[in-house]
Amino acid sequence: MRMVMIAMVVNYILVTIALAYHVEMSMAVLFLQLKFIILVILLDCAMQDEVNFRRIIIAVLCGLLFLAVETNLLGAGKFVRGRLEGVGVPGGRSSNQLANLLVTFLPLSGALIFSKDKVARTLGLITSPLALNTILK
Repeated sequence: MRMVMIAMVVNYILVTIALAYHVEMSMAVLFLQLKFIILVILLDCAMQDEVNFRRIIIAVLCGLLFLAVETNLLGAGKFVRGRLEGVGVPGGRSSNQLANLLVTFLPLSGALIFSKDKVARTLGLITSPLALNTILK
């Protein structure tokens, strides 16, 4: 998996340098992609067994649940021309970036729904509809 991630980094760099129409704009997207790939590599190195994997998923989904409760129940953000704006998370300042972050971690909540652990299953059942509603806003 690490070799695939390294190949993706090389691909992003080559495509950005060779094919970018606006290099400055493409470098910003490249920087975000590189940060995400480094995060995935670090998570891959950190997970040694199933218990660590479950803890990381639960921690990520607790953050996702916090964001979903803030936007859906507590009224964070504002609607500008039908788009949810003003919800500030790292890497998600605009509504498109926020939706990308939520979509990235939404399958993890679906995986927890089918877990044997009742606490994890409850977390998945609560997080999934709230996160999906945040995406659809």
